[in-house]
Amino acid sequence: MKNNLHFVFSTLFTIMITFMVTAQPSDFLTLLFTNGVINPNSYAPVGNFNFELFGANTRKQTTENWVNNAWRNEFQVTRTHSTDCRRKLSVKNFGWDTVSRSFINLFSSDTFIYDASNRLIKNITTSGSNTFTTSYSYVGTRPQPDTITETQSFGSQYRNLYAYNALNYITTDVYQIRSSTTVPYENSYRKTYTYNSNNLLIQYLKEDWRDNAWSFSEKEIYTYNSSNRITQTLNISNPSDSTKFDYTYNTQNRLSNMVGSSWSNQRWNQIGSLNVTSFNAKNRPLTVEFSDIRPSFGRYDFAYYTTGDTLLRQFTEQYRQTTTNPWVYDFRSTFEYCGQAPNVAVETISIGDIKLMPNPVTYQLNIQLSDPSVTVHQLSIYDIAGHIILSKISNSATTTLDIANLPTGLYLLKIETTDGRRGIQKFVKQ
Repeated sequence: MKNNLHFVFSTLFTIMITFMVTAQPSDFLTLLFTNGVINPNSYAPVGNFNFELFGANTRKQTTENWVNNAWRNEFQVTRTHSTDCRRKLSVKNFGWDTVSRSFINLFSSDTFIYDASNRLIKNITTSGSNTFTTSYSYVGTRPQPDTITETQSFGSQYRNLYAYNALNYITTDVYQIRSSTTVPYENSYRKTYTYNSNNLLIQYLKEDWRDNAWSFSEKEIYTYNSSNRITQTLNISNPSDSTKFDYTYNTQNRLSNMVGSSWSNQRWNQIGSLNVTSFNAKNRPLTVEFSDIRPSFGRYDFAYYTTGDTLLRQFTEQYRQTTTNPWVYDFRSTFEYCGQAPNVAVETISIGDIKLMPNPVTYQLNIQLSDPSVTVHQLSIYDIAGHIILSKISNSATTTLDIANLPTGLYLLKIETTDGRRGIQKFVKQ
């Protein structure tokens, strides 16, 4: 959300979001798509390397911002993969060039190299004139690295030393730095992970290296229900600085709500919440709404490739300052996946299933689908040259568009449903 919520994409999960002051909807979204199950290997440096938040490796991710009532291309991430789509081979981040109207401004690129066992051994990152090389070393046949070393072009080095339990779940991570290869490493921080008898992560402890000793920095405690799904995370930095997040599930045992609270004045005070207001037939989220204490409100809308699909096609964020204000677009991202044919087709809505009234139209265009069980997710109006004129999130089987200010002429209305189908219908503005 502009000025309140900041959206940051990463090449690992495709989507990372920071929320409120300390809350992390990225954690909520990750848990949402794993239905409250924490994979211990997701804390490992490479154990979850190919994990994508929405269930598959993305080949292309295009992000647009909403500017002057129209979508404007902002940046694009492209990835190449091995033939089995299990390993990333390269990642490139491009910015939109307004002159050539294409993604040609290369911001950064990554190249990944693997050993004979398909374990990542080197990641070379180039950003402008800077190059960063990250090397991974392993002991025996363990799939996770025991040491990761990053060398920067100006000589500094950083490394992580890892230890694991018998299940190859990470137990400690020691981070060290040095200014050049001619001086010894110095400790910076240490992270320790603890598991219960069900091999569930129950505590994460971080300590900083101060005065030649480890000193407490923060810890996070995890609580689960009888189905081994997360119900609470409690973060403690000091006795007067604690934050917790409580998770609840609906009657279908789907994660549907998160409430964030901070400890102050000897009590817990709510700082924000997220709520899944609708799911598709495969129990994937369609709409997530969230709010914080400013107050301000945000909303995530998810669209999938086909009916009841689990493969995300588009992710849209909107925001508003009060519940009486209309929703305002912020950005949207569209995804393509490894192994998916380019310009993959989606299910369509037949023209007979779309009713536009009146047509020709002067002031308000009413849109109705013949099947009341089908919900319209998004409506977009294009002029005859293909330029987008208006876009609106609906999430209703029937909706109305105010087009009184449109010039007279022929237009195209594109309809996208919550189950991933699309349809296009012509109308005349008189």
